[in-house]
Amino acid sequence: MAISDRVLSDDPRYRAVVDKRFNKRFSATPDYVRLARSTDDVAAAVGDAVREGRRVVVTSGGHCLEGFVSDPEVKVIIDVSAMKRVAFDAEQGAVVVEAGATVGETFRALAEGWGVVVPLGEYPAIGTGGHVAGGAFGFLCRQLGLAADYLHAVEVVTVNAAGDPEVVVATRAPSDPNRELWWGLTGAGGGNFGVVTRQWFRSAAAAGAEPATILPPAPPSMTTFRAEWSWADLDRAAFARICRNHGTWSERTAGAPSPYASLWTLIELHRQQFGKLILRGASTAGDAALTVSDPGHLANGPYELSEPLRVEIAPNAWSGPVSNGTSQITFRQAISASEPLRTGSYSRTLTFTLSTTMP
Repeated sequence: MAISDRVLSDDPRYRAVVDKRFNKRFSATPDYVRLARSTDDVAAAVGDAVREGRRVVVTSGGHCLEGFVSDPEVKVIIDVSAMKRVAFDAEQGAVVVEAGATVGETFRALAEGWGVVVPLGEYPAIGTGGHVAGGAFGFLCRQLGLAADYLHAVEVVTVNAAGDPEVVVATRAPSDPNRELWWGLTGAGGGNFGVVTRQWFRSAAAAGAEPATILPPAPPSMTTFRAEWSWADLDRAAFARICRNHGTWSERTAGAPSPYASLWTLIELHRQQFGKLILRGASTAGDAALTVSDPGHLANGPYELSEPLRVEIAPNAWSGPVSNGTSQITFRQAISASEPLRTGSYSRTLTFTLSTTMP
């Protein structure tokens, strides 16, 4: 990469890199940007920045939450988003993914190429380089663990004691002198030890070298769901109940052998200005049904209505994969003319269960 390949602030590509930051609270104005298409490009860019005494960072998908990339002190940003190759490396016996490949691109390449999966995150535009270096959890983590659990090796551009760039490949092999570097890049985060350019994935317990057998099989189906509560309909007790119920369920089903491992949920506790709370989830278990616990009777303290509460769900069953499907839940309560109603609120706690017919 020649010095003429530096992208300056008057080039539209400069703003395209600087403005793709996820956290808009932070903003960088680097001296220039470098667009890398290979490991050699990255090594050259790192070497130039070190010799010039400029603080250098790397970006891929642009989803750094903390502002490490979009820091006013940053002088050079290396963009590796053009490095997207996903292939099987027979020498390593692992699937190699370049750091610029996004989560969505990697999921598709693994599934279509070999019918396998790495449990990456849920958002398809995240770059894998920094994502996996930080551990990488997503909607398959209850079943399969973190993506970093499958990291077999990693290629990193580092700087030696003389200030020169070096390309290092670190593996999980106990005999590898660079094993500590591999270990650090299974959770410590990107940008700490060098620039990640390639990552190899393989299950630690995998035998053989066939790409279709060295990683977990891709789920045959996926069902996603979403529930929302308006802040306008919540008081302090209702908010606490939502949090408590989700937390209790998560705690009870957290064990590795849980029959609910195929069901993943995330609750978003937004502030009131956002307008709503959101519960999102996904299931890889195939056919699904939504049921409700025995509604019982609405109660006002020790007093209950004589007629039971009726709950209707439509639809309440799915025979195949569903994405963002909607169910209408209707509550009906009969009250007779002679019902001795009392002042105050009548309420009842219900439990809705999304169950599957496959383990």
